[in-house]
Amino acid sequence: LLGNEHLMPLHRLDRETAGLLMFSAQPATRDAYHALLRERRVLKVYEAVAPWRGDLAFPLQARHRLRNPPQARHLPVQVVEGEPNVLTDLALIRRLDAGLAHYRLQPHTGHRHQLRAQMNALGLPIVGDRIYPRLWPEAAPGEPPDYGNPLQLLARELRFDDPVSGAPRHFVSRRRLALAALATLV
Repeated sequence: LLGNEHLMPLHRLDRETAGLLMFSAQPATRDAYHALLRERRVLKVYEAVAPWRGDLAFPLQARHRLRNPPQARHLPVQVVEGEPNVLTDLALIRRLDAGLAHYRLQPHTGHRHQLRAQMNALGLPIVGDRIYPRLWPEAAPGEPPDYGNPLQLLARELRFDDPVSGAPRHFVSRRRLALAALATLV
């Protein structure tokens, strides 16, 4: 499609998450960029629209223990008791109407469904989430997916020092979350 057979993603986003994704175009330097992610040297910033909870004081640091379900890798991850293995900083960007708010999320760890599971565990399920707090049914075979209520989660920003050149890199998505852009402030 783009004429580069070596182009490959360095990390993944959930299928429904919009925004930035980091790719490698050269096999010779791919491991250096993978190491940035492996060693948590990439600042990642997300935005989400979720319910407003006046009883939570922002900013806050969410610390949970997540576990992948043993029976299938595509089921929701479980929040379980024990030493936290995921850490995310959450900040309120602004309150919106209809009992919603626009949040900034900065994960310090990288676990499957981390942001979605942590927001749900805090009583802040992300609008349009088809997995948390409950698993929505898949479209019937042959039917197109329903895109009428998209997940309100955006990979907004990536920042790191380039492992090859040493230059600082900063990428910001121009996309906007639909509900955050359309909602009126409270």
